[in-house]
Amino acid sequence: LFKFKLGAVDGKATAETARAVFPGYFDPEFEKQGIVFSGIAPETELLAEELVQNGKFSDFLGNTAAEIEKRRLLGSQFLAICRNNPKKLRGEGRANFFVLTKGDEKVAEDLSNVFVAYALFFFGPLFAFLFEFRGGGVWYGDFWLRLFSPQQ
Repeated sequence: LFKFKLGAVDGKATAETARAVFPGYFDPEFEKQGIVFSGIAPETELLAEELVQNGKFSDFLGNTAAEIEKRRLLGSQFLAICRNNPKKLRGEGRANFFVLTKGDEKVAEDLSNVFVAYALFFFGPLFAFLFEFRGGGVWYGDFWLRLFSPQQ
């Protein structure tokens, strides 16, 4: 769909920072599942893609640790996109997906530490939810769902 540069992140964000970025709702699962927002990362080129067919997370993100690792962002990068680049997000109640891991760890071979953050604007404010990768349900491509990941 498009590429863009995300500036460097300084690792100073916290869960409290995240709650302020998502005034509509910030899912308590982020803290419960160990998602952190304190990772430091250099400027990164990101790719935004749109889901064009129905599928589960494993259908469009991959189903091996190596495939999913290529799509993983740090929690701080997810937060920076939503806070500093909101016009890149799909609006109108549509989902924006980001692959995260517990503690910003590399993707585990059994995928047990993989989560998908789901950000959306709903009647104005920004909301954030967290889903387990392995229980991701079916998402529908006709809703123009957007996926953000590092450019490979």
